[in-house]
Amino acid sequence: TVQNYHGAPTTFGTTISFASTVVGSSLTTLTCGTALTLPAGNLFGLSSAPAGTTTVTSFATVNNGRRVMFYGQAGTVTFSDGNNIKTNGASTAVAPNDFVEFVCVGTTWCQLAAAVSL
Repeated sequence: TVQNYHGAPTTFGTTISFASTVVGSSLTTLTCGTALTLPAGNLFGLSSAPAGTTTVTSFATVNNGRRVMFYGQAGTVTFSDGNNIKTNGASTAVAPNDFVEFVCVGTTWCQLAAAVSL
């Protein structure tokens, strides 16, 4: 469950907090490859480890109507427009402390808004 944003970030880790308000507990961190497989849930941390950068070219998981939010944790993960990903341009980069949201429409994952950095 996402709570209202009440101030600057205070805690990042397995729990994300804003001014002591928890917005995501037991955050699952995904180590990204070119095809991203999503487990259950809708809020995920992103890591490009062990490489410094990773480009995701498709989502292996398709679930019409599903919305997911990603939080950059380590390295830079770039979502490339094409295959079953539609970004707000040629690509969208998610660096540490960035958030980006996608929704699955049919078999295509569409970016809802530009990546936001905290």
